[in-house]
Amino acid sequence: MLELSSLTADVIVETLLDCLIGHGFSEDILAERLLGLATNGASVMLCKHAGVYMQLKAQFPNLIGWHCFNHHLELSVHDAVEACLEVNHFKTFIQKLYTLYSASPKNRRALETCAGELGVQLLK
Repeated sequence: MLELSSLTADVIVETLLDCLIGHGFSEDILAERLLGLATNGASVMLCKHAGVYMQLKAQFPNLIGWHCFNHHLELSVHDAVEACLEVNHFKTFIQKLYTLYSASPKNRRALETCAGELGVQLLK
């Protein structure tokens, strides 16, 4: 994990390259072996003009960028769930059921017993 001082494409690229070079990857090695960049599709990452991908592509011409397949799948499932009222009703039912049982005194006592055995304090 890298701490970013700003969420601009310039700062992301600079921080990423500083980290890679700091860990012993020279620019020659990166130019030869850096092949792909998968992102969540945010414009700061994939913008066609000044995004992270375009800045890295300018330095490393072999780089291929794409919108992360897992993120695409998550967005698709979310859209499908939102469009299907039956799934929304079921989701609401399960959330209410969870809320009811997660707050039950019996479950709370069992959780406090486990926390006591582990020497952990529960947050309320």
